[in-house]
Amino acid sequence: MRRLIVAANISLVLAAPAIASAQLTSGLAGGLLGMAGGGCVTLALVTAQTRAGKYHFRRDQLGWHLAPIPLGAAAGAALGASGSERLLRSLGYGAVGLATGSALGALVGTALWSDAEGTWAGGIMGGALGLMAGAALGAATWEGSAAPRQPPLLTLRMAVGR
Repeated sequence: MRRLIVAANISLVLAAPAIASAQLTSGLAGGLLGMAGGGCVTLALVTAQTRAGKYHFRRDQLGWHLAPIPLGAAAGAALGASGSERLLRSLGYGAVGLATGSALGALVGTALWSDAEGTWAGGIMGGALGLMAGAALGAATWEGSAAPRQPPLLTLRMAVGR
């Protein structure tokens, strides 16, 4: 677990120039969201290997399976630093991809495997695939505005007397 935390911190430090020059908050949020997405991919990799008959009994057996977590953190931080709107679009597309992929994966898992675990295993793997595809599509199709937008005008009306 310490190696994972160190790797995630190194990923964030490597992305630090982009984060420092732009938006620290959205960069950090992107890093955390990317880390969570990488965790989903790691879970899907372990699930796929488990379905193939290779089991992991100890944390030190995971090895390269943990690589998506710091990679996701670095990609998310860079994406967040490039703009909070781009991050939000990627998050929205990723959420839709996660839900769609989970549903389709559960159907495929049910068709491929006769046991009850096949349904949820397919859902996990399909969800991770959908999450990555949706997030990548959201980031790739984002179009930045040419001019900065004005913040919304807040108007408050109060009756003072009759």
